Amino acid sequence: KRAAFKVRVKNDGTVSARNVEVAAFAPPEFKVIRGTGATPGRDDARVDGDGKVTFPVVDDLRPGEARTFTVEADAVQAGDAR
Repeated sequence: KRAAFKVRVKNDGTVSARNVEVAAFAPPEFKVIRGTGATPGRDDARVDGDGKVTFPVVDDLRPGEARTFTVEADAVQAGDAR
């Protein structure tokens, strides 16, 4: 079955965070299908064969601002995937 995982990144600081890189890794029990993110005007995430998802860089994340990224993956084997 397909599952979707949300990754939320928030700047709790007092100054803007620049060039924020977001990546996620899936355990072997999952095959990553795609990643989408809150990066307006950019392509979707890059999915590598080893289960790594790399999202486009967030140029500027202002104080208090949050972005949500989604990773979609298919279960490929039974197991305890955490």
